[in-house]
Amino acid sequence: MSSLPPYNPAPSERRIWLLNNATPEDARAPLLGSLRDVDRIDSEDLNALCDEVEAARRDVLVIAPEAVLEGLVLGLVGGRTGMARLRFLPNVLSQVQVLPDRAVVRHLNPGVFFS
Repeated sequence: MSSLPPYNPAPSERRIWLLNNATPEDARAPLLGSLRDVDRIDSEDLNALCDEVEAARRDVLVIAPEAVLEGLVLGLVGGRTGMARLRFLPNVLSQVQVLPDRAVVRHLNPGVFFS
């Protein structure tokens, strides 16, 4: 899996926001209220989701089951199933930052709001 980059990337790099679809609707509003100018993708199909995320040209919010989110992130950072267990708990927002040469997991289940 990718480690943090040797520099602090500009916030203008493309970001992928991840939310477990087990998050109740009433808990989503406070989490998603701070996100601006993002394309939303709801999917349970990992292959279709990977294609949509790869084609996106701006920030993306992905809402999917935990296993699908894990597969997506492992694919983005160059990992494979069994290499690491990533948890995407309900009620928290995680972030992957897409850099020109790789993807980096920036926040995994931080339990805080982003701006």
